[in-house]
Amino acid sequence: MAHQTGTANDVHDLLDRLRLFALGAGYTIDYWGNRSAGSGRALTVHKGACYATFLSSTNAGNSSDPGPYVGVYGHTGYSAGSTETQPEASTVAWCNYLPGPFAAYDFFEGVINGRPYLHAIVETTAGTFKPFG
Repeated sequence: MAHQTGTANDVHDLLDRLRLFALGAGYTIDYWGNRSAGSGRALTVHKGACYATFLSSTNAGNSSDPGPYVGVYGHTGYSAGSTETQPEASTVAWCNYLPGPFAAYDFFEGVINGRPYLHAIVETTAGTFKPFG
């Protein structure tokens, strides 16, 4: 299992650090850049049959869009047509209310039952943790 810890200024910086961690862990970066819908950044990675897209937004949130946030969803492949829409995608899981700067983050990468995973735990303030992966 690979592990990295550090700090990040906001959700975009956090996603960039996750990109570098994933690259070092053998993931292929399929896309890294601006989102095609909405504001923020998108990171699409894969390793073997594990495909995931991470989305970030620094927009101030409300009850229906509780930003800043990081979202993640899995899918079965990569299509260069859109940073938001990928083949057979799962529902997006959101990690909300992440204003930054963050006290710390921990990234984990490994394989369980032959399947790779990426997981993050963000310490938003001292003693308050939010996971996504």
